[in-house]
Amino acid sequence: MPYLDYNQSNGYLLPPYLEELISADHVARVVNKVVDLLDIRELTSQEKIEGRPAYHPRMMLKILIYAYSQKMPSSRVIARRCAEDVVFMWLSGTQKPDFRTISDFRKNNIKVLKKLFKQVVQICQKLGMVSLGLVAIDG
Repeated sequence: MPYLDYNQSNGYLLPPYLEELISADHVARVVNKVVDLLDIRELTSQEKIEGRPAYHPRMMLKILIYAYSQKMPSSRVIARRCAEDVVFMWLSGTQKPDFRTISDFRKNNIKVLKKLFKQVVQICQKLGMVSLGLVAIDG
């Protein structure tokens, strides 16, 4: 049986454009657009005085919301995905926040993030992407 040529050393003359690797109907594109619509002034109003520049709150919000949509709440998993997963690379602009940075961002902005997550769910509901109903467990 003939096989396709398999060579892990094959390279690209030019690296691929990450945008092209993500299908037009991928949920990450929705997350990207929805987060771009959000008013994140509460996240950006905190001015950092010392140390290296912070990651952009919009980028951090995109990777968190996408991770939660994929049932990945762990900051360690999210950090690893930003280094290994094309979708996370695209959402993060190839930036690689470490797990502590992701965890601290979540911890330091928990009240604002709850409001923003609620807005994301409401927008997705209006778009017909999610349906909210009653969930009951007997026992």
